[in-house]
Amino acid sequence: MIDSPLVEWQAPEYEHRERSLDWQWSMGLAGLLLAVIFFYFGNFLFALVILLSVMVIIIYSRRPPQEITFAITPKGLRAGKELYPFPSIKSFSVTKDNKTLVIDSSRAFLPRIHFPLQPDLSPQVKQQLKRFIKEEEYEERFLDAVADRLGF
Repeated sequence: MIDSPLVEWQAPEYEHRERSLDWQWSMGLAGLLLAVIFFYFGNFLFALVILLSVMVIIIYSRRPPQEITFAITPKGLRAGKELYPFPSIKSFSVTKDNKTLVIDSSRAFLPRIHFPLQPDLSPQVKQQLKRFIKEEEYEERFLDAVADRLGF
């Protein structure tokens, strides 16, 4: 049985940005250059991983975002079919523009997860999440700023 949501909203899974052909060529050339460098130093496997990663990034950048249902339930935060249980969430914050919900989880890989948020639902989302986990002031991390600047 699925828990009934306390708050529910729909949003695209990520903010879609049109990427120019120049951006795609730049990514491809940067990946190729890194792969050549690692190949030169004898790290063939890492060179292959870099090439495959760049190809996946370019292909994924062309895909339009899907519409996902997000919900706060008594058990955790649900994004589509994936549930993030409250015990695995350390804290949450909402960006200053009220367009993104950020959770800090106890996951080793990708511990900071960003969820798109409808600005008009921001107070309601904060109120419900405060019942289960603590709220922290949002601070943009260096890697988030770099990724945003590079168009990721």
